Amino acid sequence: MKKLVLLFMISLISFVAFGQKPMVGFTVTEIKQRNRLEFGTTQWERINMDEYWTIYTTHPEVDLMSMYFFKWGQTKNVMCSQTTKSDNVAREMLSQIIDTHHNLGENRYLNDNGLVVHYKYEKDLGAHQFMYFNPDGKKIFNN
Repeated sequence: MKKLVLLFMISLISFVAFGQKPMVGFTVTEIKQRNRLEFGTTQWERINMDEYWTIYTTHPEVDLMSMYFFKWGQTKNVMCSQTTKSDNVAREMLSQIIDTHHNLGENRYLNDNGLVVHYKYEKDLGAHQFMYFNPDGKKIFNN
């Protein structure tokens, strides 16, 4: 019974959380507001890199980490990455992506908003990664 309730909760949270479009082209304030509404997230970290900077947060209810990448000097993010070690969460996310996106091949899918999502399993980390980006020059590094 406990597993059934847990599976139901994961499915419900996954449906609500991943049924909306990913946040690419949004400001820090907009990203934080949406994450607060969807996940109740209030804690954020920032990483500064050479060509870009990121804000990231974790969603312990669904074993998910979200990172938002910004180029220096820009106020809107150019990419979103979601990572989970949960096979169930990844399976639900990928299933919804397959159902709502156009398959481009090589685990890449295009949605109606012009965003591409690339699914990749990172063996070294034992984690599933979903990267959302705009194909018009907004991807900041190659996979």
